[in-house]
Amino acid sequence: MGNRYIRKHAKIQYNTPNLLNDRINLWRFGLNPQSLTKWIFSHLKLKEHEQILELGSGTGKLWTDNYTQVP
Repeated sequence: MGNRYIRKHAKIQYNTPNLLNDRINLWRFGLNPQSLTKWIFSHLKLKEHEQILELGSGTGKLWTDNYTQVP
């Protein structure tokens, strides 16, 4: 698969927030008992002194689902 193929299909699959949310929601059909956003956040292992700047990375669901856990 070339980069052009990947870009073309990624643009289709992530073109709108609804399509992104649909792909995120596919996670619930797996075996992991955690939501995708809780699982990702648990692997960040943020320390109190660290800062994160996230721009244009989707719907912000990772942070709205985990805002009480941010140091």
